[in-house]
Amino acid sequence: MTEEQKREKKEKIEEMKEEEEPKSLFGKIKYYLKRYWYIAVPAHIASSVLWLGSLYAVVKCGVDVVAFLRFIHTPALVATPFRYMTTLVFIQAAFWTLRRMGKLQTAREVEFKVGV
Repeated sequence: MTEEQKREKKEKIEEMKEEEEPKSLFGKIKYYLKRYWYIAVPAHIASSVLWLGSLYAVVKCGVDVVAFLRFIHTPALVATPFRYMTTLVFIQAAFWTLRRMGKLQTAREVEFKVGV
């Protein structure tokens, strides 16, 4: 890696540190995926597996989910916001843990250290 590339990467890292966290749910997901994709992707996978396993267990126990949703007059996609919130909780728990351990870095910082 040349000195010019190192300087450019350091500048991008500094720009990312000055960015403010968005307030909306989907904005936060985009923000976390952009900065910490290597943490957010496994957290999203774990969250999806948890939801799929939970739904499987409910159906396996004999609950008719479709009939229940019709009974309470809700659409089938009612769980989508909850799935995204679960993903955010998993991501934030991973951040909290890694920050306490002193190992939280953005994807650009990881890339910079690997390239040096």
